[in-house]
Amino acid sequence: MHLPDLKRKPENNIEDPCTSSSSSPKSTSKTEFGGPKVKKTKRFKKFNELWLKEPDFALRFIDTLGALCTNIFPDSTIAKGINLHRTKATTILKNVLGNSFLEDINDTLGVEGNFFSLVMDETTDQSTIKQCCFTEIMYNNENNKVETVFLDMVEVESGTASGLHECLKDMLKKKHIPINNMVGFSSDTTNVMAGEHVSVFANLKKDIPHIALIKCSCHMINLSSSKACLKLPRTVEDLLRSLGAHFSRSSQRQHTFKGFQEFFQVDIHKILTLAQTRWLSLKTCVDRVLEQYIPLKAYLTEAVFSDPSKTTEEMLATMNNQFTTVYLEFMSYVLTLLTDFNTMFQAETPLLYKLKPEVENLLKTLSSNYLKMAYIKTCDDILKAEFKNTEHFVDLEKIYIGITATESIINLKKR
Repeated sequence: MHLPDLKRKPENNIEDPCTSSSSSPKSTSKTEFGGPKVKKTKRFKKFNELWLKEPDFALRFIDTLGALCTNIFPDSTIAKGINLHRTKATTILKNVLGNSFLEDINDTLGVEGNFFSLVMDETTDQSTIKQCCFTEIMYNNENNKVETVFLDMVEVESGTASGLHECLKDMLKKKHIPINNMVGFSSDTTNVMAGEHVSVFANLKKDIPHIALIKCSCHMINLSSSKACLKLPRTVEDLLRSLGAHFSRSSQRQHTFKGFQEFFQVDIHKILTLAQTRWLSLKTCVDRVLEQYIPLKAYLTEAVFSDPSKTTEEMLATMNNQFTTVYLEFMSYVLTLLTDFNTMFQAETPLLYKLKPEVENLLKTLSSNYLKMAYIKTCDDILKAEFKNTEHFVDLEKIYIGITATESIINLKKR
C-alpha cells in the first residue's frame, strides 16, 4: 500500500508552537539567541522532518508520539489529550485510511483511457491456501512519474490457467476497472502464466488483442541456470544441501566446526543453507563452501569416526573427490555472471530499456567461453548465433571455465 505524498512545508512557514504574537521583547531576545523556545521549535522542526520522511516511520514511532507531543507542546491541551498507540494506529490505517487509498486507486484505474500494466503472481502460503497477488504500474499525471502500486491479494481455488484468468477478471470487475485499460501483463515464465497456447496470458490475448507480455527476466535466467546445472554431477548440489541441513539445527555441530575453523585459521563463518525460492542463494552457498573447504573436510573426516552416518559418509566422499573443487569453482564463476544480471534487474527503478543489451552482453560473455572468437565477431545478432553448432566450438583444452577452476585443472594434470 502506498501512502499519498505528504508535502512538507518550508521551514520558514512552520509556525512556532511556543511563540505567540503577544510575546514580550525579552522573550523574543531569548528566542533569537537560543533560548528554550528556540530549542523546542528546532525539536518540532526535526520531528516534522522525520515524520514526513519515511512512510512507515509513523507506525514504528507511534507509541511515543503522545509523550513527544506533550513534551514539545507543554502548553497545549490537545497534545495532552493524544492517546494513540501502534494497535489503534494500525487499525485506523487498515480499516479507514487504507480503504480510502484503495478507493482512490480504483477510481483512477476505472477511468476510460487510464492505461496500466498488471503484474500477477500466484503463491501458496504455509497453510496451503493458494493466493494471487496483483500489482499495477501506471503513469501518474499529477507528479509525472511511473508508479508501481499494490492493487489486491485474493485467494484462489484453482491454480490452472483458466482459474487464474477468471480470478483476474473477477478482481477487476469488483473494482469496476475496465479490462481494456490493461495494456501490459507481466509474470514469471511458468507455462500456466505465459505459455503459448493454454495460459493466463493466452486467455487475456483473446479478451485484449493489443496487450503486451513482459516476462520476468530474473526468473528466466534462474530457470536457465537451473537447467544447465542438471548437466553437472548431482553430488555437487547434494553436497551443498546436505551441508546446510547438517549444521542448520545443531548448535553442537556448529560449535565443533568452529574449533576446526580456529585450528586452520579461517574466517568464522556459518555454513549457509541453500534456499529453493532464493535465486541468489546458490552463489553464496558455493562461495562459502569453497572458503571453508579445508576445515569442512577435516570436520567430516572426524565426524565419520565419532558419529558415522550414511549422509556424513556421502558428504566426505564427495569432498574427497578431486574434481569437486573444480566443479564448485566453475559454478562460482558462472553464477557470478548470472547473479550480477539478476541483481541489476531487481532494482526498484524500471530497467526495461537495458534488458536487450544486457542479455546480449551476457550471451557474448558465456558464448566466448566455448565458441570461436572469430565466429562471435561475425555475428551481427548474438541472439541468432548457432550456439549448438560444433563447427564453431573451440578445442576442449581451450574452453574457459574461470581462472581458479582453470588453475585447479592445471594442478591436477601435474600430479
